[in-house]
Amino acid sequence: NLPNKKIHDGGKRAGYQCLSWTVSIIIIIMSVACSILLLMLKKILYDKGVHPDLAAVIPSVINTLVIQIFSYFYENHIVINMTLRENYRTRTELEDSLIYKLFAFNFLNFANSLIIIGVLKEEQEAMFGACIPPSGN
Repeated sequence: NLPNKKIHDGGKRAGYQCLSWTVSIIIIIMSVACSILLLMLKKILYDKGVHPDLAAVIPSVINTLVIQIFSYFYENHIVINMTLRENYRTRTELEDSLIYKLFAFNFLNFANSLIIIGVLKEEQEAMFGACIPPSGN
């Protein structure tokens, strides 16, 4: 249900759009930073001698929780309020803006761990240790 407010002029709407995308990018950066920290935690757990299965599971479970928490707060509290503040003329414009933001956020939030591992493939062993611990053979 769209509120009945006076429609913003183009300049004011553009300012709110810039703010919305800036906040979205900051939240995505926070999500990426959490994933990087969890990769570091995985290496620390391996180095401390924690059982390899446990050292792999703990950061993975935490990463899943972090992704869900970021997704919940972004989708239910942040993006809707920011998009409504942009005050579009039609419901279609509002929904399009919301779809763009949600798609970008969800793609990067859910895929950031894979992207990090893919981009840093060459450097990841030095930075985060081997993904699979060496076998005793």
